[in-house]
Amino acid sequence: MELNYLKYFYSVAKSGGFSRASRLLGVQQPSITRGVKNLEEQLGVLLFERNGKTVSFTRVGQEVYSACERIFQEAQTIRAIAEAETHDCKGQLKLATANPISIYLIPQILESYTKKFPDVWPQVFVGSASDLMVQIANSNLEFGLFFYAPALVSGIQVTTLSTVRFHLVISANLKNDIRTKARFIGSREIEDPNTKRFPMLEKLRKTIPQAKLALSTNDISAHREMAPRGLGVAILPGFMVADDLANGRLIDLFPKEDQRFSLKLLTRKHAILSRPAQLFIEEIKHSEALL
Repeated sequence: MELNYLKYFYSVAKSGGFSRASRLLGVQQPSITRGVKNLEEQLGVLLFERNGKTVSFTRVGQEVYSACERIFQEAQTIRAIAEAETHDCKGQLKLATANPISIYLIPQILESYTKKFPDVWPQVFVGSASDLMVQIANSNLEFGLFFYAPALVSGIQVTTLSTVRFHLVISANLKNDIRTKARFIGSREIEDPNTKRFPMLEKLRKTIPQAKLALSTNDISAHREMAPRGLGVAILPGFMVADDLANGRLIDLFPKEDQRFSLKLLTRKHAILSRPAQLFIEEIKHSEALL
């Protein structure tokens, strides 16, 4: 049995279709389709029910998928064991994260990390947690860093890496403007349409009862530009707005409150991370940017 065929099958199953598996693996779709068909012929069973562009498991397909999860997890464990034994920190480091973390936090971490470990090649993949979780589950990426993780993909676990102080900010020129203070710029409701509660909006309503969700974008880098333009108030991590608060471009509406949110680490369940990944995560834990 050709293991690449198993990998193709596993990726199609994880991503939900042949075309998406093609994008994730960087392999032409006909090759993936042919590989899955060859696997079915080798095994003598159908693994998928095909309905147009969508696929679903047959009963035996579900069992083979479960076995694949164990196979590819063990393959990652073997690699991690070997890397840990050599004590070398080199090779590729593939991680996933959201846009603001990639812009405002990751460069600070890489500045010290790459000096210590010059033989590591960091590769930062940027996007939403919901999209990148699939690649983590498929072992294409090693881990992810996000503030918000919607419904988890099968095989993914979430741990809190650190807590980060956030600030509810407004343009300094509009700090006394009630209309602007009543306009809350949201984000989670785009990542997860089922979101019903907005803790920071509820806190704001204690002082401004008419406060409402007025604008939404899941790119909080955009929030940092919207708030100074008077489009509303935004809740942003300290590492993004430290300079803006220091130079008076923005002010914190609740400066005495230490409002913290978790920086989440997304990995495959039971995964043993490579040495470059382990040391990168340690670098984040001790970063002054998160204090």
